[in-house]
Amino acid sequence: MARYTPEFLAVLRHRYEQTHQSERSIALDFGVAASTVRAIAKKHGWLRLPEPMRDLEPAMRLLEQVTALEREVNRQRGLPDIDFEETPARIPVARYTPRLLAALRRRYEHTLQPARSIAFDFDISERTLRRIASTRGWLRPGRA
Repeated sequence: MARYTPEFLAVLRHRYEQTHQSERSIALDFGVAASTVRAIAKKHGWLRLPEPMRDLEPAMRLLEQVTALEREVNRQRGLPDIDFEETPARIPVARYTPRLLAALRRRYEHTLQPARSIAFDFDISERTLRRIASTRGWLRPGRA
């Protein structure tokens, strides 16, 4: 491994430990390989910040408010209500709030919208959506 100045290592450490910037992005900024950043961090025992919780976009928050109003109207009319809230489990890819998971589940199980389109709307990969759905036992409409 090449030798680096203490100033270089101090700035690299700050970016590695105090930001959510990817190792690849940090490496590009410093003109080194991502594996070099990982090796330096491992050698010095640096730790990354925990992954931030992902939450709903403003449009999805509005959808949640509309859904809450719809539930209230259904309750007043005496219609049954379906509860989509659930306790979040650890998902290896990222961490999601219960509200986001509930909105994902509602769209996945109760619309005919393709999974790819749902994933795009929530800014996650289709693979991640399918992994969450299979882990939690969500079923697409018309499938037993």
